[in-house]
Amino acid sequence: MILSRAGKEVLIKSVAQALPTYSMSIYCLPISYSERIERVMNKFWWESSGNGNGGIRWMAWNKMCDPEVHGGMGFKCLQKFNVALLAKQGWRLLTNPMSLAAQLYKARYYSHGEFLDAKISANPSLYWRSILVGQDVLQQGCYKRIGNGHSTKVWNQPWLPNIVDPCAVSYAQ
Repeated sequence: MILSRAGKEVLIKSVAQALPTYSMSIYCLPISYSERIERVMNKFWWESSGNGNGGIRWMAWNKMCDPEVHGGMGFKCLQKFNVALLAKQGWRLLTNPMSLAAQLYKARYYSHGEFLDAKISANPSLYWRSILVGQDVLQQGCYKRIGNGHSTKVWNQPWLPNIVDPCAVSYAQ
């Protein structure tokens, strides 16, 4: 099949990168699996004729995954996209603590704390392990709102809008 560059771009973005999205939103796919899919997309992109040899790669795939404004093609890095989708599941546990799923996971894995403090416990499910992969992304970008102050631990939680040190520091002697 011979397609133009625009046709190949649309096919890769709308089909090849969209097919594993459901699986990636539930499970952390192995890096080797993501790399294998990206190699197939890379080969398809650079193939100039239908002979199947793949053609010459004029740009590295990770550079092609950069946004278009930074000189890339805007393709998704599947591993980073996978982590972002798993972080979204963790965000749902944080923002909807009264949902059935959040209550079940809280009772099973972090009954005495919060989601951002949860660790891998004994015999965790594959889904829970996958959600914890996205936990680091949430910890880097989440800040605690003080509100009425009843649930805020001022000294242990990042609630200050300071990237370097978001936790309060005690200067008491």
